[in-house]
Amino acid sequence: MDNSNPGHVKIALLCKGMNIEERVRATLGIQHQEKIYSYSITDWVTKKEAFPSEIRLEDKVYVGFHFRSTSDYCLAHQDENNLAIFKDGEPIMDAALIRRPKYYAFKSSDGKPLQAIGVSCANHGVSFFINDYCQYFRQDESCKFCTLVPTQQRFNDTLKYKQVEHVDEAMARILEQGDRIDFVQLSGGSLYDHNKEVRNYIKYIATVRRHLERSSLYGKVPIHLTTMPPKDLGILDELRDAGLNTISFDLECTTQAFFEKYCPGKTRTYSYEGMRRALSEAIKVFGKGNVFTIVIAGIEPPEVFVEGTRNLIMDGISTTINIYHHDPLTTKMDIGEQDPERVIGMTYEIAKFFKQFGVRPGLLGCAHYDIGHEIRKGFFNEIR
Repeated sequence: MDNSNPGHVKIALLCKGMNIEERVRATLGIQHQEKIYSYSITDWVTKKEAFPSEIRLEDKVYVGFHFRSTSDYCLAHQDENNLAIFKDGEPIMDAALIRRPKYYAFKSSDGKPLQAIGVSCANHGVSFFINDYCQYFRQDESCKFCTLVPTQQRFNDTLKYKQVEHVDEAMARILEQGDRIDFVQLSGGSLYDHNKEVRNYIKYIATVRRHLERSSLYGKVPIHLTTMPPKDLGILDELRDAGLNTISFDLECTTQAFFEKYCPGKTRTYSYEGMRRALSEAIKVFGKGNVFTIVIAGIEPPEVFVEGTRNLIMDGISTTINIYHHDPLTTKMDIGEQDPERVIGMTYEIAKFFKQFGVRPGLLGCAHYDIGHEIRKGFFNEIR
């Protein structure tokens, strides 16, 4: 563990969480961006509190904020104007909060706060989570690390279903206010009818494209979709024609055995082999470098994860490598908090494949959990 390496520190903070000095919260929701619970509760609290969504470390490294009062790490002031990450009471790295996007100050025409419709991703992109319910929870088939439905039951931070008109208004306001927007991400909970699930996004994609075209941004700002694959893979052409640029079908695990262990719903309705075939077909439609899958470092043994990631990369699939963080509502997992040293070791091995095959991380909303951008920046080229 190198406390001077922002990539190492990011992994440690994702694994171990961090505490926060109380006065750091003073500007959250006013000057700086506050956390919106859209996907999961990542903070060890019993009630909603003001936390940063993510923070920025040195060299523009973005890391998701996970509150844990028992962590050795703390976000605190090192002087009157500057923040740092402290470990065991000593500052180890400069840090900063993210400016609150201007559009967060507005509401839709039906009175919904725009941050409940589109969540800013480190103020450089926006994520529209269209449907905040996953049907896999109906029969206890949800991915075992997922806490989407319990999160929505406990908190009411986001609009449970975003109409096209909501996305239309949010995009208009974002562009009108001049908020930075490097990408637009669409996603949502899964339906058992995967064709219906995927086709539902087409009208949203077309709406986002229209706004980007009006601002001469289409082709410069990618539109990304994270979804289960449709059974009818011909729908991929419809997505592309509507304006979609990049797509992700998330395996979560690199190998079939662990996919079947941790993703029972996906196993039953699509299967590991089926998703691999769908990813290969998507490359034909969207092109190499534009098809992604999230895999989670820390829930498979290191040797399995490294080899499985290499296999995916060799097939032309761009891997988004999220670091497993154990959340308070994660009750179905047989693993807990990860050892940063273990994850750092895996990352050095995977960095060799990124370099060998020219893997390009995507401009995705999960970049504050993903270590791919830090691999690209060279933080894992060699052990110092």
